Formats: sequence, structure tokens, C-alpha cells
Amino acid sequence: MKPGITAYINDIVWDIRIDNPMGNEIKRQVVDIFSGVSQPVFSSSDNKGVTVIVGSPDIDIKGLGKDDHIIKTDGKKIHISGGSDRGTAYGIFSFLEEIGFYFLASQCIKPHKGRDTEIPEINKKFTTKNTWRGMFISFCMVSTSIMSLVDYEKLFDNMLRMKMNRIIFYSFENEPVIDYTYNGERKVVGDISRPESGFFSYGRNWTGSYYTDEIKIGKEEFERRKVAPMEFQDIETSDQALDRGKEFMQSIIKLARQRGIGVWISFLPQFTAMNISKFIKPMPRKNLHWSALVSCTDKAVSEINKSRIKNIVESYKELEGIFIGIPEGFYDDPYQESQDYINREFPHYQRALQIQEKYWGDHWPGSELQEKHIRADIGFSKVAVDTINNVKKLYPGIKLGLLTVCKAYLLTTLHRDLPKDITFCDIESRSLWTHGGAPLFLFKEMMGRECSIIPRITDDGSQAGMQFNLKLYHMDGYCRSTTENGTAGLMMQTLYIKGADHNIKYLSEGLWNTEIHPVFFYKKYIKRVYGRYFETLYKAYELLEDNEILMGGRGASNMPWNHLPPEIALMRNLQSNENPMTKCPVPPDYLGNAIKRAEIYSKTIGFLDEAEKLFMTAKEEGADKEECLYMAHRTKAYSKHLAALVELVFLYSDYYNIYKRNPVLSDIEGLVKKAAVAENLALESARLFSSCITHVTDLAILWMVNSSMVKGTEVLCEYFKNLYAMHSGKYQWEVPDWTGLFGECPYPAHTVTISLEDKIYEPG
Repeated sequence: MKPGITAYINDIVWDIRIDNPMGNEIKRQVVDIFSGVSQPVFSSSDNKGVTVIVGSPDIDIKGLGKDDHIIKTDGKKIHISGGSDRGTAYGIFSFLEEIGFYFLASQCIKPHKGRDTEIPEINKKFTTKNTWRGMFISFCMVSTSIMSLVDYEKLFDNMLRMKMNRIIFYSFENEPVIDYTYNGERKVVGDISRPESGFFSYGRNWTGSYYTDEIKIGKEEFERRKVAPMEFQDIETSDQALDRGKEFMQSIIKLARQRGIGVWISFLPQFTAMNISKFIKPMPRKNLHWSALVSCTDKAVSEINKSRIKNIVESYKELEGIFIGIPEGFYDDPYQESQDYINREFPHYQRALQIQEKYWGDHWPGSELQEKHIRADIGFSKVAVDTINNVKKLYPGIKLGLLTVCKAYLLTTLHRDLPKDITFCDIESRSLWTHGGAPLFLFKEMMGRECSIIPRITDDGSQAGMQFNLKLYHMDGYCRSTTENGTAGLMMQTLYIKGADHNIKYLSEGLWNTEIHPVFFYKKYIKRVYGRYFETLYKAYELLEDNEILMGGRGASNMPWNHLPPEIALMRNLQSNENPMTKCPVPPDYLGNAIKRAEIYSKTIGFLDEAEKLFMTAKEEGADKEECLYMAHRTKAYSKHLAALVELVFLYSDYYNIYKRNPVLSDIEGLVKKAAVAENLALESARLFSSCITHVTDLAILWMVNSSMVKGTEVLCEYFKNLYAMHSGKYQWEVPDWTGLFGECPYPAHTVTISLEDKIYEPG
């Protein structure tokens, strides 16, 4: 067929002319990709079919960027070459997608074995100005902290195939991947993080068991004792965790570098481990998530951060760089020395304050609150800048960055203060603090500096359901930002992999094609993933995209990062209720917000149920059966999860209203029945989630649903059965399994009370 070549896939011979480790990696990838399709042949002299010449000398690469590449067909020869060995590797994957392969974060979709492959006449140059193309992963999220080295190896394979070049690991102080010693004492983990999570997940007394034998639905899917990486199953102490964490991270860095992926680690210098906090000025608030907050003028903090940096550099010699972070919250630093510093610097931050008031004001209303935020940011910035300056003195050649969460307003000022070789990276989204849209235009003020944006592939307020964010991405202009605002790329915040493939693929393609559009992307995506284009499936994805916007891009907090939906977290009030016979501990303000969420969930359930039917219809029409069933079951599981939350809101509303008068026994019986309905919905949801485990991060979602919804509704049933027994005159009270739901801390939590200028500051 002309133009182009028609051939069987197994007629292709690979002539790879890269004689170094990257060439070996390319060969390994080709063998892996063609497994089950054909047996790759390398450099056959008697080849009469098609030859792919990798690293071809017949391509002029002058002027190509490092990762740019060119593909040209010449008769039965395909020439591929790039601006570097990695760029040439990218050329292979671009070529393979031209002939029918499709690379996703969770899998490689291959053409049918032995099928005719039309190799079109190609004369293409693939270029990008986005030097930051990759993923942003937080270990604290169970959905990623459950991943083992074998899972990272598969992810890095697919990142290379999708032409991603970097990954950032956003670490918190309570995790075991960054170690240090101060005043002769080693950092301790496990006081805030739960040991049975591999010492990754924070919340000693927020969530229940991380042991898989406690899982009620789908425990057979877990081939491990703990909800933790396989490498941490045998770890029991802080020292063991820190030692293993170092080995684990070293292995991750090595796996990534083999695939041309640079690894960056970030840390927050504004926090210390709880045991190290005894050496610093006591602060009025212990941060429950990230350990102990520090004062910005405490001289000990600089020395602690020097020790931390020294350990990072010595432990991880193959790191590409280090990000110094600024926290996403706002906390008071009450010391007079700190307040004097903040007062002196405050005029310098007036521009940041004006920007925050204008674009962040809908989320943080009021000039008093805005000013308080800027004052806190000034203190945080001092610690970050001091740390950057110390690193530059200690290790002048190291690559450094500054990482913020929804604080582009702050970066406009810090851009003036910091050297231009400091990379900026910032999370922004209309779904977070700037409801009018992600203010990416602010990065125009930072021209001359490498700046990357972090979009949310999976928002941490909505981990139970798959998220469909392409319309939101398009409205915020992430892919266009490099041309519109001069930014240098996207680092995608990813909590789970399978079920997020469409979001990741869209942005990864958008880094090479800034004009990408959701409509055209979905049509191609459906054709590649499901075998051919199905209008039915496009309707399903369109429906789910509209639903995501309805839910505000955050899922109305149906499954937050701490695995406790508000309807489950409220049960702490029940746990502490000292007068269950006469008092309903449901606050009126909670109920008002809960009813609003239930209204959103009720609308969403309709969207989800319709989408689930469309996926099943597409299966009957001949779409890929396995993919359709996965999407249908995940969608239905999410629907049942939301239905359980709606039932809980109705239950709490009834509970509140009947206690405004003297409840009768039939009232309490009605509450028992509603609790049972919610429990059955949670169980049904968990069973559906357990039926679609195709990736390790799916296990994390199954655990979350079990540990919060299944366990929570079970405990709620116990509570109301007790209440019914008491109202019927039995006066029995069998203690519900609160510990199984919320966990407990086996030793006193760290607390501090200090007196400053006759003012008492306490935690909280």
C-alpha cells in the first residue's frame, strides 16, 4: 500500500545503534512491549521486511532539543533519532503509537498478534518546550504508599514510554525516607505515622488497623500482612524503618535513572520530628500531620536542616535535585523576635497580599484572614530561603527547587528574592483555593526561571471514585501554559494509577501537543483502549466529565486523604457522648453542610448509574470486555459508596430531629434500620471494589472503603442497637469497636503549653 508500508509486526527488524546503558534499556523495552505480539529481531543482515534504525545517522539532529526526536520512513526503512539517547528512545515510542500500540500509566495496549500493520509514510519532528514532564507522588497517601519496587519498575517503564522525564517524591517528616540526627539523637518515626503502614501513613489515632486480616471484604486480594509495600512487611521499629526507607528510596532512584527519569525529593524545613522538637523553641501548635512546627527565628532550626540536607545528599547520591517546601497551611509563630522580623518584611509582601486577596479571596474571605496568611507565609519563607542558602554554601553544585501548594501569589515575591537557578514548582487548580480558575498567568511574572505546575490527576478529597478531569484541565489551561505563561511543564499529582489512565495520558500528550482538546483526545483514547470508537463510550466519559464539575473537582469530600468521610468522622462525637439517652451529638452546622453534600451525591448517583449502564452496553457492542467491566464495576462501586453516605446523612438528620423532642422507641428502631441500610450499601460497595483489582493501587482503595465505610457503618449499627436496648429498658451497652475504626495511640501524644507575654498558647 502506498504511501507507506503494510507488513506484519513480526516482520520488523530492530537496528539499535546506541551502544550504552540507554541502548540496553531500549532493547529491553522493545522485547517487553512486543512480548505476545511477536519475537523482536535485532540487526538481521538478511532482513527482507521492515527495518527500524534507532539512532540513525541519516537524520540531521542539529537544533533538536534534548528530548526532541524525528521519525522518517524511507522505503522499507524507518529512521529514528533524537537530540539525546533518551530523545531517541522517545522516538521509538512515538513510532510504536503511530502503528497501533498505546502506552498508559497502568499498561501497554498492543495490537492483535500477527495482525497486518500499516506503517504510514512518516516525516515527523516531535518537539516540546516542557522540560518538566512527570509525576508527583506523596508517600503519605495509602494509594501510593502501598506500592513496592516491582510496582515502581512497571510505572517507570510506562513513564518512559509516555515520554516523561521526572518524578517528585513529596515527603513528610513522619515518613522513613529522610533520616537525620541532631544533638546525637536520631529522628524517630512511628509516633505519628502508623508502624503497620510501613511507617508511611500519618494519623496514629485517626484510622484503624493496617493489618489485612482485619479487612472484611476482599481480604483474599491482599497477598501481604500489612497495607504497606512488600519491602516493609517485616519492619517493626523506627530504626529499622529508617534503614529500610533509605534502601527503598535508593532502589527507586536507580530504577528511575535506568529509564532516563530524574528523581527529586522534597521536604518541609518548617517541621521537625516530634522527638527532635525538644531541642527547639516550643510552638503553640503541634501539626497533627507533619510533626512539630518550628519558629522562623529559632537558630537551632538552621542546624537541624543542615543535618537533614547532609543526610539526603549522602544517602541519595543519584538524586537529580531537592525541593525545599513551604507548607500549604497557615500557622502562628508567636515569638516576639519572629513577629519583629515579619513586621519588617511585611511591606515587601504587599504585592503577594493583593494577589491573594483578589484570586484566593473567595476561599479565604476577609482582609484580616488574608493578612494573617501572608504573615505566616513570611515566616515559612524565611525558613525555606535560609535552608536554600545553607545548601548552596554546603553543596554549591546541587540542583535546588522551591515547592509550594496553591501559593503562586507568594512565588511572585520570592521570584524577586531568589537566584534564577532555583526551580519553582506549585500546585494550582480551580478545584482547590482559586475557584475562578488556576491563576497560571501569574507565572508570566517569573519569566527566566524554570517553573512547573502540579495538576491533580486524582484529588485527595475523592479517592473512592475515578475522576474525570479533562474539562477542568482544559479550562485551567495546563497544557497551553508553556506557550501562554512560559512555564516549563507539568508534574502530575497521582494517588492511584488504574482508573486515572485517561487523566494521565491526556496531560502527557498535552506536554507535546499544547493544543490538545478533551473531545478529540477521548475519541482517540476510546478507539485505542476499547478496540474501536464507540459513541456509547464517549457518552459515558462525557457524562462522567460533567459529573466531576458538578462535584467541584474534589468529590465533595466523599473519601478524603485521611480515609474518613465527614459522615464517618462525625462518629467521634458519638464515641464521646456521655448522655446517649438524652443527647444527640450531631451539631446543627454539620447537618447543614451534610445535607448539601447529600444533595450533590444524590445527583451524582444518577450520573454514575447511567454511565455504568453505558459501559455495559458498550461491552455488548463489542468493546474490550475487561476494560468495560473494570470501568462499570468501579463506577457502580462509587455509586453505592455515595448512596451509603446519603443514607448516613438521612440517619443523622432523623437522629437530630427526634432528639429535639422526647424520642419514643419506634424512633430509635427507625435509626437502627437506617444504620443497617447504610451498612449494607457499604458492604455492596466494597464487594464491587474487590471485583476490579487490576493494579496494586486498587488494593488501597479497597482497604480505604473497608477501614472507613464498612467498619464505620458496622460500629454505627452497634451504637444504635445499644441505644435501642437502653430505650427499651435493657440498659445494656456493649462498647462498639471504636479502636478498630479510629485507632489509638499507645502512649501519650506530644503536647506543649507555653507562656509568651502573659499569654497562654496551647495546641489545637
